[in-house]
Amino acid sequence: MENDRPTVYLDNSNLSIVPEEVVNAMHPYFSTSFGHPALVHTPGRNSLKLIEESRKDISRTINCEADEITFTSGLTESNNIAIQGIAYAYKEKGNHILISKVEPPSVSRVADVLETEGFKVERVEVNEKGFVKLEHLKERISDETILISISGVADEIGTIEPLKAVNEIIEDKNPEIYLHTDFSNGYTKTPIDVQETGIDLLSVGGRKIHSPPGIGFLFVRDGIKLRKIMEGTLTTSTIRPGLETVPLIGGMRKAVELAFQHTHGNLTTIPKHNEKVRNLRDRLYENILERIDDILLNGSEGKKRSPSNLNISFRYVEGESITLKLSKKGIYVSTGSACARRSLKPSPVLKAIGRTAEESHGSIIFELSRYNTVEEIDYVIEVLPEVIAALRQISALEPEQSS
Repeated sequence: MENDRPTVYLDNSNLSIVPEEVVNAMHPYFSTSFGHPALVHTPGRNSLKLIEESRKDISRTINCEADEITFTSGLTESNNIAIQGIAYAYKEKGNHILISKVEPPSVSRVADVLETEGFKVERVEVNEKGFVKLEHLKERISDETILISISGVADEIGTIEPLKAVNEIIEDKNPEIYLHTDFSNGYTKTPIDVQETGIDLLSVGGRKIHSPPGIGFLFVRDGIKLRKIMEGTLTTSTIRPGLETVPLIGGMRKAVELAFQHTHGNLTTIPKHNEKVRNLRDRLYENILERIDDILLNGSEGKKRSPSNLNISFRYVEGESITLKLSKKGIYVSTGSACARRSLKPSPVLKAIGRTAEESHGSIIFELSRYNTVEEIDYVIEVLPEVIAALRQISALEPEQSS
């Protein structure tokens, strides 16, 4: 707190806070317990034990086998290994790939590169709430299709995609197609069972789940072959060469343990764990609706939306201006994915759901976490209307420009 002013961090989609318990869990592997996991001396065996136990812990949260988990340097690497790995391994069977129009850059830009390599990539339409249009997906599948990549929770807007229904279409049209999902926006927030949903590959980045950045994991169903996209010495993984970052794996393991500590391994209890976050999110949204005119909710409502996500377009103002003004008040939000923001172009995700350029530029993402409090949310509710009103008074944007 600065000058008795609260500090409210609501940018957990780009980088979540790392709690003290996670930091403490990493310390031994920087000092007394470090060692190369491929070696047989005691420090090496300690590192290998941590990796193996971490795989087991994570595997239980998505209902897979421990040896189907590979640790990576984060979400971008997980998505690249999965998508490129499938594409190049199975290109003799087909060259057709389907992704949705609300994928993050680490999926969409990989697809762009694959197009230059001779693959045919099609982008599946979504409706105004961000849900994949299943009929459009079904129509696009062909005998040449080898991979479908659909995020479990749509990037930026929090819409929970119908992965089970997607898999049912695959089973009906062409069971040899592989299903990949970027589940970073859903992991620890919405339940996922890779057996029930039929997912073949699943990517997660630690930076979104209160783990240190620079760590992630990839689930690859047993029996699926991937073409390696990097070369080097293999240690504990057959698809990713190089030395695992053991301290970060220890941090991620602790972050997962904290997220699931009240579930007793039962995935169906995860929504209950996030009920507090959902209530805070709804409190924020309901008060914004009541106090600020000319706003648009981006994404779905209720339980078909991630409990932590709120994406709102404030018409006739620029999102960057809102972000800067709120930052001066100790409130930290974002205008969209950090991966896409540098270009200053309208969000492709918001464009896909029908938002105009002006509406996209006025969007703000509030990504809450279980570490936020009622007092913090009430402070945002107090400050935000004043900020929007002040910016609209000096805005050059006119109502008809956003119509």
